[in-house]
Amino acid sequence: MGFTCEPWLQRPVIIAASCLVLGILLVAVIPYGTRASESGGAGYSAGIFPHSAVQQGLHMLAGRGFDVKASWDSEAQHERLLREAIQTMEENIIRRESYISPWHTGHIKDAKEVYLKELMEYWVPIYPCYHEVRYGLMGDGGKWVCNAHRLNEQSIIYSIGSNAQTDFEMELIGVTGAEVHVFDCTLKEADIAKVTSLSPRLIFHPWCLAEETNQDNNVYSLTDIMLNLGHTFVDVLKVDCERCEYTSFKSILTRPVSNPPIGQFLVETHNGAAVDKDDHKIVDTFLRELESAGFRLFHLEPNWRWWPPGAEWAFVNPSRLG
Repeated sequence: MGFTCEPWLQRPVIIAASCLVLGILLVAVIPYGTRASESGGAGYSAGIFPHSAVQQGLHMLAGRGFDVKASWDSEAQHERLLREAIQTMEENIIRRESYISPWHTGHIKDAKEVYLKELMEYWVPIYPCYHEVRYGLMGDGGKWVCNAHRLNEQSIIYSIGSNAQTDFEMELIGVTGAEVHVFDCTLKEADIAKVTSLSPRLIFHPWCLAEETNQDNNVYSLTDIMLNLGHTFVDVLKVDCERCEYTSFKSILTRPVSNPPIGQFLVETHNGAAVDKDDHKIVDTFLRELESAGFRLFHLEPNWRWWPPGAEWAFVNPSRLG
């Protein structure tokens, strides 16, 4: 007895469309997987979906040994696609500026109506990072990193404001072997002892970040921190310092040399009309300063765990990206 399809299945166009829909659904529901193989078997389920089902499918194929890069026709095609993406990125910046310029000209009557969601509608990831991974635990504390596979033992990572939470830092150490410096002048002795016992690659400094150095208060500018530690370049700068982010980087972002010595800038902004009616302007101005200095946004993750809400912004400096 032969197998007979239903009449509607005998139509090639409908069959093709059905297969396409089924494929998308399968990719969308397959778990993103674990990073155990990346961290020597000590990984855990990320539980975070990438930007799209297509990207998730590529991650899934790569996890099964499929060389995604080799599937491109040629390296030249890869470069062409990257150039086109960057051109589109610059066009999107111009388009975004036309939308949000009224925020700075007073044409919005009630500034309290501008919340984080309005910022995220216009500030969207525009730089094409083909290898981005989220490190750290689910929820507050985790960060997205671009091309972490290119970091190594010579790489320098700064983490400003830890609150004794080091899951992001420890996972990056395990994956890359990088030297991680943690800065926090607010920790108690018990927390300091806990942090310093985790790994010889994790170095703690009881300093806080500010625009200007005040040694009596254990407060240092980023420029002075780098000078004190003998660093000329920071591969990844992670910042979570409860609103110090808006005032602590002006000197390094606006200095005559417009190419900051930073490869990636991962920062959580804390904003909301409940704090300051002009918060939308403060955050937008800060993001513009990063962009003017050469950084480009490659990932955005909202943080709804707190009120006012925050957002995790991940920027790369394309000219310094390894």
